Amino acid sequence: MRTKLSILVFVFLAAFTYYCISTYKGLSYYDPVVLATHPEGGDFVGSQTCLECHRDIYDTHVQTAHFNTSAIASAENIHGSFEPGSNTLALDGVEFKMKKEGKSFYQHTTLQEESLPIPPQRFDVVVGSGIKGQSYLTWEEEHLFQLQASYYPPMDQWINSPGYPPQLL
Repeated sequence: MRTKLSILVFVFLAAFTYYCISTYKGLSYYDPVVLATHPEGGDFVGSQTCLECHRDIYDTHVQTAHFNTSAIASAENIHGSFEPGSNTLALDGVEFKMKKEGKSFYQHTTLQEESLPIPPQRFDVVVGSGIKGQSYLTWEEEHLFQLQASYYPPMDQWINSPGYPPQLL
């Protein structure tokens, strides 16, 4: 009798385990949409994926400076002005104008001593919360590069990005 009961418990546990695993595989978070892939092969699925099981942690996380320090560039998170008169950074030998074209934002570069046109560079990623400052990144092929214009909220103006020379070399 004890052997039959042990076999019955074992079969029940095996069936229950199989059911749990099968159900788990059917849930949307088990096979999330990949948003980006690291060159070394790791996948990024985004914070949204965690929401289904960890709402309290997610709700807290999206309020942190860490979460809000970078984002895809949009009208909501670019703090610098694109209005004429407030959209220019002028340095020795070069001028940068920030312009909105459709839903995209661009840095247009004009060299004062050169006639060679420089293609506009799109704002693709915003870095910084906008409290102390913001810098902007642009994709060129598979690489991100910092744009030369950054925004400095305490003075409400465009400034030269950290690390860039103050004039054309």
